[in-house]
Amino acid sequence: MSTGLIKGRVQDDKSCYGIHLAEVKNSTGGCGMSLVLVGYGLCGDYWIDAPAGESTVTATAAGYTDEIIHNVTVRRGKVTWVNFTMRRE
Repeated sequence: MSTGLIKGRVQDDKSCYGIHLAEVKNSTGGCGMSLVLVGYGLCGDYWIDAPAGESTVTATAAGYTDEIIHNVTVRRGKVTWVNFTMRRE
């Protein structure tokens, strides 16, 4: 197994509610799930099956400023947690 998981939450910076249908992408691609839509209830949880190594993870959502996190290390067979707090435009 040369992949790991990137998991986390995408939230509004004021309300702390999850952002429905935010798009989270991993710069190194993944195994069919490198693009995940979030919006399960109020939490805004997401997950990406990603190749092991260094990458950049980006969250985008309509009406919000994009958030980018660099130097995310994905370890083989492990979970890497990346949370986003997004501001309205």
